[in-house]
Amino acid sequence: MGRTLAVVWKELLLLSRDHAGLLSLFLLPAALVLVITLVQQNVMELTGERTGSMLFIDQDQGELGPELQALLRQHRGIELLVWPAERAAEARSAVVAGKHSGLLILPAGTGEALWARLERLAAVAADQEADGQTVNQEERAGALPELQLYFDPTLLPGFRQEIGALVRLAMARVELDWKLELLVGTIRSRLEQLGIPGEFLRHETFGIETLDEELLRLREWAEGAGKQQPGVVQQNVPAWALFGMFFTVLPLGGGLLWERRAGVWLRFRSMPLAIGSLLGGKMLAYMLVGLFQFALIYLIGNRLFPLLDLPAFTIAGVFFEIGLIVLVVSLAACGYGLMLGSVCSSYEQVTMFGAISIVLAAAVGGIMVPVYAMPEFMQQLAVVSPLNWGLTAFHEVLVRGHGLAEAASQLVGLLLFGLGNLLLAWRLTTS
Repeated sequence: MGRTLAVVWKELLLLSRDHAGLLSLFLLPAALVLVITLVQQNVMELTGERTGSMLFIDQDQGELGPELQALLRQHRGIELLVWPAERAAEARSAVVAGKHSGLLILPAGTGEALWARLERLAAVAADQEADGQTVNQEERAGALPELQLYFDPTLLPGFRQEIGALVRLAMARVELDWKLELLVGTIRSRLEQLGIPGEFLRHETFGIETLDEELLRLREWAEGAGKQQPGVVQQNVPAWALFGMFFTVLPLGGGLLWERRAGVWLRFRSMPLAIGSLLGGKMLAYMLVGLFQFALIYLIGNRLFPLLDLPAFTIAGVFFEIGLIVLVVSLAACGYGLMLGSVCSSYEQVTMFGAISIVLAAAVGGIMVPVYAMPEFMQQLAVVSPLNWGLTAFHEVLVRGHGLAEAASQLVGLLLFGLGNLLLAWRLTTS
């Protein structure tokens, strides 16, 4: 054990003198998790996940404008800003410049035109019922009143559709309220024509105001595997921590190759030091580096993200499970690095093949883009990536609330991957 610890100390001492290697192992994943998370959060904001601002100009100055405002303000994803009618040209310029997501203009006379159209439609319906004839209601009711909705030209289609749907929903609610009001007036008028006693008309709305009361409630659940998807923080913190841990293959493999080519490995072999102690010491040293890497990314997610208006990353209650996953991932990465250092014949081969293979595994495995956002054939291909195994294990514990039993298949796969590479490295270095 003492000889193995001496190898561990030697590896850590060499790594501490490799400033470029330290930057790639710690600064690179830290910068990536910060930049990628901020970018993805901003994309979610543009697609409607977070609040956008919309201007509202009421040129009608009637009852319709305040009703629409009240309904639009109920949506938490839209910040409604009311501007005076004389600033319509300035508002359009602000939207075109990208300062606001949209602009809704209520033209003058819209409320009166809407009410007049409702009355004409009601009259047409009454005439049809009396005459027993079918008449084109649209032609007799006149032109439709129009609201004007302007969008930022660079707005993503998803957010544009959400704003349009929100405005149409508010318009439909106003139309329903006004139709009910017309219906109540028509009923009262018909009752008066029939000579119904006054006590039957003591209620002005006949209880229709109770339509505002909630009748049904929808409660959403996310049960079962695969139904709950990680958020931006839950995706990126473990993803880029995995990416950084697998990048230890470059200094680990490169160091082993240099020792072999410089004759240091032969001197080690001539000493009373087993190959298992040499390889085990190197692996333990870089597994310790992997723990420090994850700790750094965790601190960024837990402490720095809230300062940047991002959700905090936490592993409260699953500290043991996450620690075990980190250890297994580090073992797999170290085994891969030792295998590269044993197979390759030049440092350029280690750096080129190691970097390319890790980047490809990260791209395929859902590190750069979540697996559920990939095409179907890419989702099927993701299962061959060791980085996907590690990321899935993190998500089983952090997102779905499962234990290690549900992540067992991924952890076993990582263990076999790491031990298989370690066995190959041992065979090659002893031959």
